[in-house]
Amino acid sequence: TVLGALAAPMIAWRWGADAAYWSTPARIAEILVGALLATVMARGHRVPAWARFATAPAVAVIAALAVVLPSGHGFAYSGGLPLVAVVSGVLLWSLQVPSRVERMLSWRPVVGLGRISYGVYLIHWPVDVLLRERGWRLDTLGGFTVATALTLVLALVSYRLIERPIHGAAWSPTVTFRRAGLATAGVALLAVVVPAAVPAVVANEVVLDAAEIERAEGSLAPLVTPTAASTAASTATSTVPPTSPPGPATTAAPAPTTTTSSAPLQPPRPVRMLVVGDSTALYVGQGLAAWSLDQPDLAQVSVRWCQGCTFMLEPAITTFSDLSGVLDASRALVDDELFGTIDELRPDLVVLMSTVSEAANREWSADEGPLGPRDERYRTRMRNAYGELTLRLLGAGVPEVVWVVPPAPTTEWREEEMNDPERYRLHHDVIREVVAAFDMQVEAADLDGWLDEAGHAATPSWRPDGVHFTEWSARQVAERWLGPLLVGVALGE
Repeated sequence: TVLGALAAPMIAWRWGADAAYWSTPARIAEILVGALLATVMARGHRVPAWARFATAPAVAVIAALAVVLPSGHGFAYSGGLPLVAVVSGVLLWSLQVPSRVERMLSWRPVVGLGRISYGVYLIHWPVDVLLRERGWRLDTLGGFTVATALTLVLALVSYRLIERPIHGAAWSPTVTFRRAGLATAGVALLAVVVPAAVPAVVANEVVLDAAEIERAEGSLAPLVTPTAASTAASTATSTVPPTSPPGPATTAAPAPTTTTSSAPLQPPRPVRMLVVGDSTALYVGQGLAAWSLDQPDLAQVSVRWCQGCTFMLEPAITTFSDLSGVLDASRALVDDELFGTIDELRPDLVVLMSTVSEAANREWSADEGPLGPRDERYRTRMRNAYGELTLRLLGAGVPEVVWVVPPAPTTEWREEEMNDPERYRLHHDVIREVVAAFDMQVEAADLDGWLDEAGHAATPSWRPDGVHFTEWSARQVAERWLGPLLVGVALGE
């Protein structure tokens, strides 16, 4: 038990918050505290009468922790949960002697909840996820009531039909092992089949809806002085995207930093940010959205995305056989939806980000055959596409365009060419070259450089699949760097 408790913060330090919260080695101490207490009690330990004075404080501490601890980061994600288990153990130990709290917790409805409590624990999470995916707001009284009622009903059914029959079963060990083997094989089969049928990327619609840019009624208060804004607009509209590299380019974004920023700049109204791109942009956008909900005076964030979305809308992607619909979805997003959204939301800046599709092989014509980023023809066409889209956005009245330099994937692709790190470096170079061709109103946000300097480029807990951030790690990116950076860009800093 002690070794498990000591391992939890060490795992958090070495492998990150996700490992500290989800992995068995980091959580085993919590089970062992209960097992140790059960062993002590089974050996005839007599609980002293004064233990009753520990019941009320233990209940108060547990209730306070349940309310105060954040759900996605902090104490629970840094290896601190064994301490919560110790408090729970103290409560169970102290309840072995009569007290007012012991009588209260002996009330039949509370005891009944205790009997089905493990089922409630298991079932509440999928119920909550399914309801959220269907648009329910569980932070409202109605949503919370529905989720709780469904959870209790399903847990009671599980208790009656599954748990009690197993508890009272008189199967022989042979039958038990045979049935356990069949159940394990079934679970393994589901683990193989289900991921193929379930989308790999799921948007957190609750966060995205809450952070959505509010529709403006009338004119918007300017974020910068009219003189500076008009000068920037006249400069940008006279800029032509390059058809060849303009020479060595450097990112226009500030140097990466691992320090926490509190965005000392204070805009006269929330900065309206529109994030556009693929699934990596979705997760980065969700991190910005979650950050903006805690910074309502700084920003509002809307996200428009499609799976595998690309900003090169013409050539077919030949690397991946399962991306046949990407070009149609990308054209629908960029050509059909994006500019209508800009007219409706009037963002102060548009953030563009795409990762995997931009490094894949393309085929413009059968005569050329497939080309990759190492080919200058490929990079020239990408520069032209990016430059043209940038001009279209500025011409549509977008005050600032930010191209994100995405972090290079660390996953092992089945498509061998995608494991070439040079592809991603060349894509990053194109972004910097396009940004360098515009005098004003266009910036690069070097997320790849920031992630590397922060020491998380290859941290599994930040990008478990080597490509996508988690909701937690995307929130860290937004809080520590990207959110304040974008506010500064919008304010002309």
